[in-house]
Parts: sequence; C-alpha cells; structure tokens
Amino acid sequence: MQIKKQSFGKFEEYVLENPLTGEAVYILPAYGGVVRKISLSAKGQPFTVLNAGETDTEFLADSFYPSALLFPWVNRTRDGKYTFEGKEHQLPINETNLNNAIHGFVCKLPFSITKNTSDESSAELFLEYRHEGDFEGFPFPFSIEIQYTLTSSEGLHITHLIKNTGKGNLPMGLGWHPYFQFDDETADDWKVRFPAKYQYISDSQMIPAGREPFAGGEWYDLSGQTLDNVFALENFEGICKTELYSKKKDITLEVWQEAGPQKHNFIVVFVPNERNRIAIEPMTANTNALNSGEGLIVLKAGEEYQVSCGVKLY
Repeated sequence: MQIKKQSFGKFEEYVLENPLTGEAVYILPAYGGVVRKISLSAKGQPFTVLNAGETDTEFLADSFYPSALLFPWVNRTRDGKYTFEGKEHQLPINETNLNNAIHGFVCKLPFSITKNTSDESSAELFLEYRHEGDFEGFPFPFSIEIQYTLTSSEGLHITHLIKNTGKGNLPMGLGWHPYFQFDDETADDWKVRFPAKYQYISDSQMIPAGREPFAGGEWYDLSGQTLDNVFALENFEGICKTELYSKKKDITLEVWQEAGPQKHNFIVVFVPNERNRIAIEPMTANTNALNSGEGLIVLKAGEEYQVSCGVKLY
C-alpha cells in the first residue's frame, strides 16, 4: 500500500492506494477533508463506487454537497435558529429556498494533515480542523480529527474524533454525505436494504414532522422508485449495514456504521433526479436536532467523542 500526492486542479490531493488491486481513495484535505473518489475491488477487478468529479470545476459546481462531512449539525436547522442552555442562536442561512442552515460549516474548510503512514496491508491519513468558537451562531470551540484507512481486505474505514476544547458544553451532530454509484448504471439497476424501523415524513422546509414504520431489512428495488428520507435505527446496537446491490454486475456495496447509544442511529437514503447515484448518509442525529434534541450529543468541556463508519465491496 502507498500514499501519494498529486494535483487536482487548484487542490492538492492525497491518494491512499493499493497498486496490486487498483483500489484507491482520493482525499482533498484543503476542502473539508472530503473523499472525492473511491475505487474498490470485487471479483478480481476495481470498480469506481464514488466519484464527486473528474475536475475541480466539476467538483465545485456540484451543489449537492458530495462526500461532505456534516458537522457540527447534520442536514437542516429550521430558519437557522436554535436555543441551547437558555440562549438563542442564529446561524447563517445557506439554504435560501427553504430558509434553513444546512450541513454544518466544516465541509468546505481546510484541514491540516497530522499524520500519514502506510505498510503492506494498509494506508492511513489523519486530518484535523480546530474551531475557536468564532463562527456566527456557533460559539462552541472544538477540534475534529478524521482518520481514513484503506486496507487490503476491509475497504475504507473512517473514524471521526471530536474534542470539546471550550470551557462550556458543546452541542453536536455528525454525519457523512457520500453519493455512491456503479459505472454506466442508474438506480433502476439497483436494490438497497438497511435495517431501519422508521422513516420520517418532512414538512415544507424538509424538517421532520412525524414518522411512520418502515420495513427495514428487506430488499427495496429502486427500479422506477425513489427515496428521500431520514430513517431511524431505533434500539439497534452494533454494526449497521446498508447494502446496495447491482443487478447487472452482481456485486454489493456495503456502507457500515456504528450504531447504539450516541452513535450513528440515523441514515439518509436519497436518489437524486438524475438517478445515476444514491446518497447513503450515516448520521448521529436527526435533521433539526439542535431544536428537537433527537440524537443531539452534548460534550462537556475537555470531553472526547469517537465514531466510525466505512465502505466495502464484494
């Protein structure tokens, strides 16, 4: 395994690579530490299962937040307003059509590289961002570290480590916003399954307004169908697996997430209108959690939090 640096337009890109299999993970530290591209191996050949753009122009033009790290809140905060410990806060509105604050604020900020290492079986890259409490509407200092690991047998493993570096409590939710694909296919060629027990129904601002039972664990054929919901993994502990199956290629993409108390207990599954990719988003909190408290994690001063997810192909 190896790690190499290369140019991606105006960005410097780090590539975790297995030259023997063609597996590779492409990361942009200066733009939210995002994963731009993933190629994994199955049946003896590599498949590109995530591609957020072949040029920096294409990547930056995508308004769907491909591969974004959602922190310190996930998805939407209604009208950008929330109250924490008796004090009202106003976040910038960056979803103007629905008047919401969406997807946190670290997803486009530069991360620093703190460590990188490789050996015969794995390649690892560690990134860090530190917030001093100077973002409008979020005066809570923190540090966040991302550890990306590509292994020869287990695909991509991602660990997030958050520390409250302030003197008071830190409210937070964390998520990952990847869009997956199989080359030359659309959602009509795929089936998906994940063990959710409930799906949330959204109001006119795409904020949860209730929920209904969902038959999680059964294959959902996406041929002619779509999904755009938050799903809950209630009373689920351990590794939750979302499986995306290609009927044409007879291969399965697995997106796994740690679930259980204060872990990834929510998933968004979303098929965009063009239907050539699907978002499978592990989340620790529900949409609008800064107001509803659903899944909201509160770290005390000096306290740390860690959670993992990953991607496999077979």
